[in-house]
Amino acid sequence: MSQLAARLAAAAPLQRLRAECAGERLAVGVAVSGGADSVALVRLTAECLGKRVPLAVVHVNHGLRAEESEQDEAFVRALAAELGLECYGERADTQTRAKADGKGIEAAARELRREFFERLVAEGKVQRILTAHTLDDQAETVLLRLIRGTGTSGLRGIHSELTTSFPDGSLRAAILRPLLAVRRSELRAYLQAIGQSWREDSSNLDHSFTRNRVRHELMPLLEERFNPEVKVRLAELAEIAAEEERWIAPQVAVRWRGQSAHTTSEPHRPPTGTLELPVAELAVPRALQRRVLRQAGKELGLTLSLAKIDRILALSPDSPATVDLGGWQVKLWSDALRFVRQRPSSNRENSADSPFEYALPVPGELVVAETRTIFRVEVVSDDGKKPVPAGAPWCLIPLEAAEKGIILRNWRTGDRFHAAFSKGPKKVKELLQTMHLSAELKTAWPVILCGGEIVWGRGFPPSAACLSAESAKCAVKVSELPRSEA
Repeated sequence: MSQLAARLAAAAPLQRLRAECAGERLAVGVAVSGGADSVALVRLTAECLGKRVPLAVVHVNHGLRAEESEQDEAFVRALAAELGLECYGERADTQTRAKADGKGIEAAARELRREFFERLVAEGKVQRILTAHTLDDQAETVLLRLIRGTGTSGLRGIHSELTTSFPDGSLRAAILRPLLAVRRSELRAYLQAIGQSWREDSSNLDHSFTRNRVRHELMPLLEERFNPEVKVRLAELAEIAAEEERWIAPQVAVRWRGQSAHTTSEPHRPPTGTLELPVAELAVPRALQRRVLRQAGKELGLTLSLAKIDRILALSPDSPATVDLGGWQVKLWSDALRFVRQRPSSNRENSADSPFEYALPVPGELVVAETRTIFRVEVVSDDGKKPVPAGAPWCLIPLEAAEKGIILRNWRTGDRFHAAFSKGPKKVKELLQTMHLSAELKTAWPVILCGGEIVWGRGFPPSAACLSAESAKCAVKVSELPRSEA
């Protein structure tokens, strides 16, 4: 066993992996792009875990570099075959996702990879995924967040593991990163020592990407002019921040559970217009006050800046002053901070007055501030499927259709819904009229779309799409849950 492999084998991440996964039939997936870091990871885990833990190779072809991407995939498949490992591959349309979500290519690629990884675990093809994030990646991430602005939670950088909710309701660490204490240079030296080649991604030299400018311009400058060990120091900062976050998060949770009974919204209803935070919950040090207010913002779908949080904390019960949060206002009363939704000036029925739209993770969960509920997405087989009754708070979508994306949004003027066994689609507006809803409830009424077609609406009959999913071997189930059940 090589020196680096022996070091990794003795470290906590792989020790734990060996203890938890030894003897399991299901493989541990290793994410391999073809680059040096990921190629080293699969070689090292093969050395460290041997035949005690079965491995598989996982690869996503993002199709961003034409022939290069094809060559990367061929290289990874050949490497998997050489090591005698099964290879699970995915081809992703990253540019389309980036354009649809209004995100950068890198962010879209990360999301697509994570979705594929979590789907492999949810479908029982692998029990978890290892990725090759290194100490260098950690340092770059912390530095990027410092530049853009962050709090202590952001300084944690790349998490050593990512926990995901699975169809059986369990929470498990689906993605592990065992190389966060290893330098990129060590991995390349290891590959050279064993005569293993790797692929170079030409996009890593493209300085239009901020991370590449940090990697090739800023970090070398800091190492040369300020501190040659700056990467190690930044990685240590991430570890310190992670430990402090683990300490403070339960304290925030306790105070938030204490106030949850004071919210004025009910399960399966959009916000009624108010959220109250008792002043007693803010009788804590300022650092914890800020965390509790950030949690309040998160509940409302808001990201509160430090300046706005401090303005809220400066409110006085004797003053009529309020803080505007963009769609919400905050005022301090004698016993509580009250967050009040600002009503649109128009009384139009069209829900465009307060639109919302989210791409649902497959699988995963999404907390939706506008509905005050959680939408859970899971892959179900024949055993987990049931016929969809009328008005069910869940729907089924054919798996192949769901892989193209599921959208949750409020209804819009002109929307139509095709119920199963009906002659044709009906206007959503007409369906809502039969439900005799208040104007406020009607405004934020949620619907789910797949392939541009509405496949579910709260209180609607099952759709034609649900019917076809019922007969499929595998389907995607989307459920709307009260927060208390999530």
